[in-house]
Amino acid sequence: MTTPFDEEQEEDTKQTEEQFLLESTETKNGAKFVMVNTRLDYQHRSNDLTALRLDDFVSHFHKKPIDKSDRRLIKNANGSEGEGLDTEGAKMNERYTFESAHPQASSHIVIRHTNPVVPVLVGPQIPRQEREETRERYSRALLTLFVPWRSVPIFVH
Repeated sequence: MTTPFDEEQEEDTKQTEEQFLLESTETKNGAKFVMVNTRLDYQHRSNDLTALRLDDFVSHFHKKPIDKSDRRLIKNANGSEGEGLDTEGAKMNERYTFESAHPQASSHIVIRHTNPVVPVLVGPQIPRQEREETRERYSRALLTLFVPWRSVPIFVH
């Protein structure tokens, strides 16, 4: 038998659970599997993209595996992490490396979409602003989407 408090707590947990994809990543020792998602991609984006909001990041950039031409650009950038790669003179979209804390920093880069896309939110809906019990979650959701951030904020109730 569950109490109303248990059901409320369970609902909060469902709404805050984060979803990950399990992806293969090439390493020096072979392939390994890592858990990734858009939050990790955004959180560990290039330092050159620090001022970018989450909604703009998703609209204008996507992750892709590093290929030979990307390796050449990285080598020319002295292998620095979390930096923009110089694509001047090349017919390539802007490219950026991840910070080393990203689980795919050595195998993937961030590349600008040729044409921006419209992000679609999937998962629990953004709570209603006018309801007292959901106002804080509403504010947190909007701040997450429309104010640049680097670390996941901890909110205490």
